[in-house]
Amino acid sequence: VHWRDRSCQICFHVTTLMPNNAKSGGHTRKKRHVGNDHVNIIWVQKGDEYDSNSLPSSFNSVHIIIFPSDWGPFRVEVRVNRPDVGLFGPLQPHRVHIIGNMKTLASLVRQTAINANVPCSGNPANWEYRRTQLTSIARRVEARSG
Repeated sequence: VHWRDRSCQICFHVTTLMPNNAKSGGHTRKKRHVGNDHVNIIWVQKGDEYDSNSLPSSFNSVHIIIFPSDWGPFRVEVRVNRPDVGLFGPLQPHRVHIIGNMKTLASLVRQTAINANVPCSGNPANWEYRRTQLTSIARRVEARSG
């Protein structure tokens, strides 16, 4: 499953849509794909809880967990499993977010996943990279004129 707009494209590993392969032990191939993702979006069935350790991996750094409710809004939690993951949003880690409708939910979760992937993958955010480059240029100019 994929999504795209004018500026980016996202491919989602949807385990319920991935075939089971009996030769590889059933779910092993699914885990290989999902286990290498930095950000996981988990839809939890009504009444269930989610254990962040249910998918052990050295890559799964951020879990965006969606809990639908009987009364309408969605409860969303963002859990970070690595201390070195920087800030991202719009949905903030270690908080419970209540989102009123599916359209808003999709937009916020998608944007949070995109923004969370940047610090998880070791790539600096564009503004961080730009700030570093501008600081470096300013120091060189200052050294030449100094």
